[in-house]
Amino acid sequence: MSSPRRQNSLFDSLKKFVEHAHLGQEDNFLDSISHRDFIVMAFLVILNRLPDDAGTEYYLKRLDGGLINRQQFIHFLFESDEYRQKFAPKFSDRLHEARLEFVK
Repeated sequence: MSSPRRQNSLFDSLKKFVEHAHLGQEDNFLDSISHRDFIVMAFLVILNRLPDDAGTEYYLKRLDGGLINRQQFIHFLFESDEYRQKFAPKFSDRLHEARLEFVK
C-alpha cells in the first residue's frame, strides 16, 4: 500500500488545488502532480481503493517511460475487469430497468 508520506503528498496537492480554485487562480492540478500521485488518485476515484505496490510500480514505469499517457492509463482502469465487476450494471439490473420503462 502507499506510504502515509505519499498519501500526505497527494492530500497536500489536493488541498493546494482547492485553495487555488477558491482564489480563482488558474492552475492545472493534474499537470502539477507526480505520476505516482496521479495513479493513487485515479485508483481512489475510479476503483474506490488504493493501488497495491505492484500496480503502482507497473503503471509508474509505463508513465515515466512514455509508453502510455495519463489518458490511456485512465482508460485502462475503466476497461479493467475490476471496474466492470464492481460498477457495471448486471444483466438482471438492465432487464429490471427495461421492465420499468415498459410499464411506464
